[in-house]
Amino acid sequence: MRIIASTDRAAVNRVLARRGHRDPAFERRVRRIVEGVRTSGDPALVDFARRFDHVEPPIEISIGDMRRQATRVPTDVRQAIGRAARAIARVASRQMPAHWELAVVPGVSVEQRVEPIERVGCYVPGGRFPLPSSLLMTAVPARVAGVGEIIAVCPRPDPVVMAAALEAGVTRLFRVGGAHAIAALAYGTKTIPRVDKIVGPGNKYVAAAKLRAGENVVLVKVCQNEQTESWARGWQFALRVCDATGGAVLPPGPDGKDKDRDWPASGDSE
Repeated sequence: MRIIASTDRAAVNRVLARRGHRDPAFERRVRRIVEGVRTSGDPALVDFARRFDHVEPPIEISIGDMRRQATRVPTDVRQAIGRAARAIARVASRQMPAHWELAVVPGVSVEQRVEPIERVGCYVPGGRFPLPSSLLMTAVPARVAGVGEIIAVCPRPDPVVMAAALEAGVTRLFRVGGAHAIAALAYGTKTIPRVDKIVGPGNKYVAAAKLRAGENVVLVKVCQNEQTESWARGWQFALRVCDATGGAVLPPGPDGKDKDRDWPASGDSE
């Protein structure tokens, strides 16, 4: 990780310019993939899955197969997954907005009714490392919220991801990833149902497909002290496993200064 001083305007501008640079050829590739799935459905989805994910139909993993694969996960790892799922569920339960009704004047009342969406799609990266955490942090809140169906997609679901899917209450799991998986979730095919919302991290193909499908995520991190800043910087490293070519920007600490710290030298996050 390189720490760039906020006073070094040339370096800061280079970082921001790189993130704002458009790649028309890349955008065309993503558009062809998304439009192919949108217009052709399963035939295009399966073709892209063969080309990019190196999988053959059927692309859906049954609950029985998930259970069999989950038995390969060491007991201590399965226990850790269970503890993480319970902790996430506790936080998600606390975050649930409350239903209320208020009588404003005689005969007039205002009500806030909170209802879960019918179906959510959880994207789980499957690049360099299995990421059961990504599945837990997206599927568990959906389960707590009462979402009717939780659809998960992952290009290479490791047994530990399948164990997490079972723990999180995933309804269906598919062995697909990339822009074609996002398109299938956004528009629906005969195999993968259309969802109401897509969540989860991914590489630049996933991010670009989400933009085309109308899904995007903005995260603002506020570091109140050096301890939370250190936590945030560590989290940036964790996020980079989703896309080795991506990056993250963290503003200076509350004192406005950039302090030197001991960080691993791998990667080129800013």
